Amino acid sequence: MEILITAILGVIGGFLLHAIAMKVNFKQVVIEDKKRLYTSIVSQWLKMRSFIYDHRQNPNIHPDFDHMYIECINISSGIQLISEQSDLSERITLLSYEIYNTHWSNLDPDRFNDLIDMFFVRKALEIIKIMRSDIRDTSRLELVDLIHILRGLVHVRKS
Repeated sequence: MEILITAILGVIGGFLLHAIAMKVNFKQVVIEDKKRLYTSIVSQWLKMRSFIYDHRQNPNIHPDFDHMYIECINISSGIQLISEQSDLSERITLLSYEIYNTHWSNLDPDRFNDLIDMFFVRKALEIIKIMRSDIRDTSRLELVDLIHILRGLVHVRKS
């Protein structure tokens, strides 16, 4: 009888351990996706910044600059799907739009440098801090995650 009880408890314990491992694995995949998307958007902003410096005469009419902006919007759409920060995607899209829509060729050098500083240092760093916080928050296994696992088990038993 002891062997049967031990076997049943072992099966139940193994199943719960497997469920927790699957949840941890899912969280790790989400973290990797967030890192990939966040790195991509920062990379696009850096490309836009370099492009603006290289083509200061009129970067807004160049098709490559349009492509960079469209890529930012595509990445932002992916971030909207995966991030738990509701306003993060909106902030990314807005910053990308502001960078894209600024008429860089019409600016005097001081205003040009002020806008570069505002967009690529201050605003971008604020958004990067939110991204870091989002990754940090996602990496914790919390009670809510365990409740989610248990609810999934109850749902499986009802089916």
